Amino acid sequence: MADPVYSGTLIVQISSAFAAVPVEGATVAVRIIENGVPAIFSVMTTGESGKTPPLEIPAPDPALSLSPGSVKPYSVVNIEAAADGYYGYAAVNVPIFAGQVALQRINMIPVPDSDGFSTRPETNVIVNESEAPNL
Repeated sequence: MADPVYSGTLIVQISSAFAAVPVEGATVAVRIIENGVPAIFSVMTTGESGKTPPLEIPAPDPALSLSPGSVKPYSVVNIEAAADGYYGYAAVNVPIFAGQVALQRINMIPVPDSDGFSTRPETNVIVNESEAPNL
């Protein structure tokens, strides 16, 4: 008999202006981390609401969270988002738990409207989801 397969669901919601304006047509790349190496798992585009379609991601058995140990009871993904007119965004070490829906909210920062700026600048906002915020 095969081991049961578990998964969690990821939805990415991209907006601007502190979540007031959804960003339609943003490209979202999800990289799954296996053995410490990130690999592209899926590339999606946000819809009119600024959300991606739900994405099923393999995750460990939820029973692993019931006892201490060295095995993490969740999968880890990195999420990269890009849209014309906005700085890029990367959320790293985002946890995905089996049987749960993870809604990753991303607030894109617009590029200043000036002749000196590109519509897709090389500067990105990077947020490590596994560290406490540095306030």
